[in-house]
Amino acid sequence: MTVTTAVMGDGTTAATRARTGWRRARGPLGAVALVLGVGLLTSLLGARTSTVPLAPDNPREGGGRAVAEVLRDRGVRITYVRTVAEATAAAQAGTTLLVADTAALMGDQVDAVAAVPADLVVVSPEAYHLSALTDGAVTDGGPFLSGTLRAECDDADALAAGEVAFSARSMVTKDPDVAVCFPATG
Repeated sequence: MTVTTAVMGDGTTAATRARTGWRRARGPLGAVALVLGVGLLTSLLGARTSTVPLAPDNPREGGGRAVAEVLRDRGVRITYVRTVAEATAAAQAGTTLLVADTAALMGDQVDAVAAVPADLVVVSPEAYHLSALTDGAVTDGGPFLSGTLRAECDDADALAAGEVAFSARSMVTKDPDVAVCFPATG
């Protein structure tokens, strides 16, 4: 009697099929992993930007990135904060606190900003905040004007700026110790 054996399947085992599949897939999987790794690394190391007006990380028109870079090149350390609590904590004597807009500030927040020991620079303040921010030294002086203005003070930085574009209400002071470098007159 002759026994015939039949071979079923292709003669491979699960382990050999797995090894063959891995050999075929590891090249494409490695390429995908490399692309994902480079993308992740690029996003982590890339410069963060925003669209917040006057923000030091905003490179667009209306942003403050160019000014921040010039200041950094001159040795100025810039700390970008987004809350009144962070700003008042960072604004120590010998520093300058730049407030880009006061429209969102409530009364107690305006008082906290006004009380910092740092030099205070306010861009585009609300007229009703001027008195609190300047101890009454600067007021909303008149009509809404626009155009270009030249510095009318002895501040070297204001003089170096040359002309500035202006589109706001004019501000005035009667305090001889306060300089409004770019006064607008109607």
